[in-house]
Amino acid sequence: MSLFTRLQKDIEKLSKAYEVRDKEIWMKIDKKDLKDFLKSLKEKYDAHFITITASDVGTKIQLIYHLDVNGILLNVETLIGKLSAFMDSVSDVFRGAEWIEGEISEMFNVKFKGKEYPRRFLSKKFSEGFHPLRRGKL
Repeated sequence: MSLFTRLQKDIEKLSKAYEVRDKEIWMKIDKKDLKDFLKSLKEKYDAHFITITASDVGTKIQLIYHLDVNGILLNVETLIGKLSAFMDSVSDVFRGAEWIEGEISEMFNVKFKGKEYPRRFLSKKFSEGFHPLRRGKL
């Protein structure tokens, strides 16, 4: 049974969309289910964290968690509103996520629950409250 088929069975109630390419899987998941899903991927499939990418997509921030599962690139997308840009930190599941969560916090003003970033790494020259990759006033 393929990884894609196993994932479909595991999370059919959590994820609404799938897209498969050669050795690559894309899926969308609600932000409230994301951390538990990533935790189960690590436990069941020995998933390895690669990175998180963020994009400003109008009234929302898109976060894509990139994982390696047995040589297959798994991309898990979630959307969060700009007005309440809070997300559960996954750095307790994947230690490597800590740095990129700090970067996303600084650049997009996304707050990761359970984490505080007392100093700015990338945008020391910018004024407080300015988030360089976030568009608009929201």
